[in-house]
Amino acid sequence: MDNHHAEHSLQTLLYIARLSAFEDYGSAIKLGLRPDQIDAIRALSVQDLHELALSIQVHAITIQISPESVDTALRILKSRDDERELILAMIRAGAQFRMMNALFGFSNLCFSNYRKLLDLSNEGIGRPEILNDTDQKAIWSAWLKHEHLGEKERYLAVHQETHVPLRNIWLLIQDWETTGLTPILDEPSTRTT
Repeated sequence: MDNHHAEHSLQTLLYIARLSAFEDYGSAIKLGLRPDQIDAIRALSVQDLHELALSIQVHAITIQISPESVDTALRILKSRDDERELILAMIRAGAQFRMMNALFGFSNLCFSNYRKLLDLSNEGIGRPEILNDTDQKAIWSAWLKHEHLGEKERYLAVHQETHVPLRNIWLLIQDWETTGLTPILDEPSTRTT
């Protein structure tokens, strides 16, 4: 018997032993075993499991994977990767702790760790600058323009269009949402950088 098959058999037997240790007989039975076989495998030592794996015929253990489950897991992984990239982009764009806490549930430590990762520990500290009317109109115009995006992506799109740090954009949008007092757009406004 080749080593790959023996290793596969051993890992499967160890998995069955773990399932039975947690009293998850249903999953072990779905693998095709009877309850008495599950109990017998659970009672074996690691050495005995290794010897049993060596003695199992090649055709005794097969694996079947659900393509739908793999697709779902890959989508979840991609979503996590996308969110991490969004987080990094937002912090690079000047997002402050309050914003990241509100949008992602960040703790202070989590936010600090991301800033350290990006080597931004000493940047963007202090009060945000007060923006002039032209900048505020550009931000409001961009905010309205990107209303089709999700909230997080919308903030980043406004930053990318106006080049204003997210900390300033966040404070303005929060103020405008609270007060309802938004800039009056009499003509298309663009910010020069």
